[in-house]
Amino acid sequence: MQTTTLRCQKEYRTVKITTMSNYQDSQEENSQNDLFDQDITDTPLALPRAPTAAGCNNTTTNCDCCAKNTALLQEISEGLSNLAMMAEYENHLLRLGLSSNIKLKTKQVEVLKLLEAKNLEILAILPTGYGKSLIYQLAPLILDGTVVVFSPLSVIQEEQIQKLRTSGLKCCILNTRSRLMLPSYQQGRILTADTDEDVKDLKCDIDIAEVSNCSLIFAHPEAFFCTSEGKDLLDSFSFTSSVQAIVIDECHKVVDWGKSFRKAFQHMRELPGFFPGVPRLGLSATITTKDEADVIASLGMTNPAVVRASPDRENIYLQIKVKEPSLDIYDCYENLYKPICNDLLKNPDIFPVTLFFMPLQYIGNAATYCNFIFERPTLDTCLYGILCSGQDDEVKNHVIKELSCEKPKIKLVFCTSVVGMGFNSPSIERVIHARPPRSLSDYIQEIGRAGRTGKDSTALLHYCNRDVAANVKDIKDDIIGFCKEKGCLREYILKQYGFQKSEIDLHQCCNNCRPHCLCIECQMLRIDI
Repeated sequence: MQTTTLRCQKEYRTVKITTMSNYQDSQEENSQNDLFDQDITDTPLALPRAPTAAGCNNTTTNCDCCAKNTALLQEISEGLSNLAMMAEYENHLLRLGLSSNIKLKTKQVEVLKLLEAKNLEILAILPTGYGKSLIYQLAPLILDGTVVVFSPLSVIQEEQIQKLRTSGLKCCILNTRSRLMLPSYQQGRILTADTDEDVKDLKCDIDIAEVSNCSLIFAHPEAFFCTSEGKDLLDSFSFTSSVQAIVIDECHKVVDWGKSFRKAFQHMRELPGFFPGVPRLGLSATITTKDEADVIASLGMTNPAVVRASPDRENIYLQIKVKEPSLDIYDCYENLYKPICNDLLKNPDIFPVTLFFMPLQYIGNAATYCNFIFERPTLDTCLYGILCSGQDDEVKNHVIKELSCEKPKIKLVFCTSVVGMGFNSPSIERVIHARPPRSLSDYIQEIGRAGRTGKDSTALLHYCNRDVAANVKDIKDDIIGFCKEKGCLREYILKQYGFQKSEIDLHQCCNNCRPHCLCIECQMLRIDI
């Protein structure tokens, strides 16, 4: 580390610059301490010519004895440039109405710099809870234009709209449902279609200028590619020229959903034709090294800049249990949810806020059992809830609002994979799966709902051989291997993503590692047992 003093030629002040060989690492390690004078942001400092080394009479700039001085000034120059950029980003955070205590992470800054540099293809693989949504929230302010965000679920879009109500950003949702979701102070209209695949020939006189003036447009692919109104937008030069970036959120879903479920996702590869020269950013938390090439191809990218961070969430304890054998599959699920419901009834005050993932056909049985033991509570007094597609909006919004609180009344939520993407709750401490999802990526996505504030949390996965049989539709080898792993579960996961396990106490890692922990607490516990 080296400290150099320069004189600001504009304001005649002395500025101390701490230079390091790796500025990004410096920012990450010292995120809570300002290394630079934050007041100097308006005008880059005019740097003097590199001074010659003592006793050097060479007037050229290429002599070896002066190279270190030149390199030092270059590093200082880059540091000042990064300083100005970081200060600008922090100003944008304040414009979003966020606390001044929030600091951008290294990978967030890296992605924003790629967008600002007009890099046309970017793939960011960042873990759940890292702050991927903050990237596209800042993008309209940094790029000074419209950003279109394609996301697969309405619940993600609606949650983002609610978060941005006080930001001052004008935003809207273009979807294929019966209404256009907007903040109460904005107005707009819906893009409609009979189905996700069919175009309904409706001319609803969309004000293209109004849509173009939105800072953030959240959209389903069907809204643009499966409606006549959406196609009019794509054909409008005034609209397409206003778009400065396109974001495909949860982009790992493009591969699977584009094949049969929601074929409009196949059109993601066509976006450069409608928006030439506009950067495209794919965001995901769960793309394994094996799946990365397929995702890139599905997005129509050729050689994207890839930004990745380890998916490891050290505060989540991993646990796998084999289900008790049962000939009746309904009994099998009852054996899982009944003890959890009974525990909630007996100990509501200490019950951890829990997401319970299970197939939709069994959620009704679980809810009926809760209704019985809690004696038909009202919506306001209920300690449990349900989140799934096709749910009543009033109930769904009530559950989501409760879970957004740090201490919600609702402690147990039965849910499907619809909650696994983009859903953010600071209160969830435990995630239970009644059966494995179809892939390890889906599993990492879903357990990522827990511990988002850093609180110690648990992820419990139940399985039986029937759940991971080779003939289970669309199941992948990585989740089968995870269920049957006898070694460290965390190491198994990280290996799929090309990362290594960091230092962590064995009793906090997983149920396969805990018996081998030699810490005093664990040894005393074994003696007591």
